[in-house]
Parts: sequence; C-alpha cells; structure tokens
Amino acid sequence: LGCTQSGRYTSRWPMAIGSIVVLVAAINLFWLPIYRKTVATEAALGHILKKNLAGATLFAEQAAEADKFDALAAEDAARIYTLKTLKYPGPVWTTDRSQLEHAYRWALEATKRDPANYAHARFAAYVAWQLRSHMPYKETALKHMSKAVELNPMEMRLRLVYAKWLRQADRPAECLRQLRQVEKIDRLLLPGSVEHLSPEELKEIERLKIKAGPLGS
Repeated sequence: LGCTQSGRYTSRWPMAIGSIVVLVAAINLFWLPIYRKTVATEAALGHILKKNLAGATLFAEQAAEADKFDALAAEDAARIYTLKTLKYPGPVWTTDRSQLEHAYRWALEATKRDPANYAHARFAAYVAWQLRSHMPYKETALKHMSKAVELNPMEMRLRLVYAKWLRQADRPAECLRQLRQVEKIDRLLLPGSVEHLSPEELKEIERLKIKAGPLGS
C-alpha cells in the first residue's frame, strides 16, 4: 500500500499510452475515411457541375473506396458509371458494356454494405438488366429483383417490373404469380387512393397475362 507519488505517475503512463493508441485507431477507422469520402464527394460534385463525366466517375469511386461502410457512396459511383453523358438533355444510360460492368460492380457493393435496403437491390437489378444480353447478367438481374421484392413485398410496381422481366426471360408461371400479387395488393388499397394502378398499368397487366398464358407467344 505504500505506493509513492512517482510510482502512481509511472503506473498511469501505460493507461495514457493506451488511450492515445485507442484515439489514433478511432481517428483512422472512423474520422479519416469520412473526411476522405467528403473531400472526394465534393470533387465529384464539382466535376458533375462542369459536365465532366470522367472526373466525376474518378472521384465518386474514390469516395466509395474511402468509406467502405457507406452503401450510398457505392451506389453513387454506380449511378455515375451508368451515365452516357452529364450534358443536356439530362441523364441517359450508357450502352457501353465496360462502363455498365463497372457500374454493376459498385451496385453490387452497395447491396453488400446494406443488404436490408431494397432500393440497392433494385438498382443492382436495373444495372444487371442492361447487361442481360451478356451471360450471366439476365439471371443476376432477376435474382436482385427477387431480393428487392422480398425486402419490399408491398411495392406492387416493383413486382410489375419484375413480372415483365420474367416474361422476357421465358418464365411465364413466375410472371403470372407476380401479376396476381400486383392485383391483390391493388385491391387492398383504400378506395380513391392515389396509389391504385392506372388504367395504362391495368392494360399492361392484361397484355402480360395473355403473353404469359397458354395462348401467349
């Protein structure tokens, strides 16, 4: 019990050093990635305002790489990769396979960073669907869309898109199953709800039923 004052000071050094180590680790783990992401995001935005797609893509990727927990940053990089141009008349999806494959890589990364968010699964599906003429992207798109529907089962318009894709993929039984769910959800809505299917959507459902049915082509 006869600890000297200098002894008490000496015993505190390991604790102080430990606290500094924890602080430095926390800065490297949390603050620096966010700071780097913010700087890169601002640079990407600057290039977007200048209509410089190449520069925007470069810095959007840096932002996504800086913070490996941020799903939105990954999806932002994917969205920029999908663009053909930043100039008038507005966003137009590219048809360049290499660019779309880069977009899909980041869209897939977003689903991994936030697997419970249906919007990320939906966007990954849309990107993969643009590549459907190349194996194995058609099935990949359908898997992502299936996951999006699973995560947000009451989004009937999401199901309607999924049904169209299933029809194009020659999976009529699954297409019809999704169409039945769309109609069921629509019936559950209150009368007068603005969320009801439009006349055009109802006609589209009937066309899909005919095409997916026994008499459909």
